[in-house]
Amino acid sequence: MRILLVDDNNTNLKLLTKLVSKLVNCEPVPFSSPDAVLSALPALDFDVAIIDFQMPVYNGVELYTEIARFEKYAEIPVIFVTADTDMTTRMEALNAGAIDFLTKPINPIEFQARVQNIVSLAEARRKLADQAAWL
Repeated sequence: MRILLVDDNNTNLKLLTKLVSKLVNCEPVPFSSPDAVLSALPALDFDVAIIDFQMPVYNGVELYTEIARFEKYAEIPVIFVTADTDMTTRMEALNAGAIDFLTKPINPIEFQARVQNIVSLAEARRKLADQAAWL
């Protein structure tokens, strides 16, 4: 499973990359800016996205909205990471299609448990889609 990581803070990006690398069968795909992600589309290949909410130019929801315009990314689970505990932020992300939230500072144990659950969900969705296509 390839996991897209987007965070403009280099320290946070390194931490997320390290944590994803520890997950079984997961490969981090790190980006330090929304612009770099958008430039790589639609050739970019990933199964799950973990996106920082507060970034310059595009916030996480705006970035995800742009990513989801491509049909191949429309059903990909996205997790937002934010230091903001405001309910408005959470509702904005949920309305955009977020499947989960992680609050900064990241707790490594919680991160790995939640991301592993989302990876399992993504794998199950992929198997079901493959089976439906086969039928």
